[in-house]
Amino acid sequence: MGEDIIFLNDYLKLEEIRRDNFSFSIESNVKDDITIPPMIFIPFVENAIKHNHDSNNLSYIRIDFGKWDKGIVFRCINSKPFEKKAGKSAGGIGLNNIRRRLALLYPSSHELIINESGNEYSVTLKLEI
Repeated sequence: MGEDIIFLNDYLKLEEIRRDNFSFSIESNVKDDITIPPMIFIPFVENAIKHNHDSNNLSYIRIDFGKWDKGIVFRCINSKPFEKKAGKSAGGIGLNNIRRRLALLYPSSHELIINESGNEYSVTLKLEI
């Protein structure tokens, strides 16, 4: 799991270089030796980057890895742009693919919660390990 956190940190550092008004943080209190399927969290971070770009205002992504009684919890919170982009947004299949992958890898041992508020999106993923 440590390698995934390093990858996410490097990925977000590149995004920070690319943008003027962007910040991120990654916190973890999970041991690096926990084994999970590779790249399970990356689609959530990719969506956060894709849907939070705001060139006029600060945009951010906050990632947290924590423990819970049965396993680990991943949280990704990102800002939403103040102004909605004009035009039709392309409806992707990313979340459907993530849900299908989780159902295959963790058939009855995961919980995915996606919330949206006025200024933020949040994803919480609990994995039993």
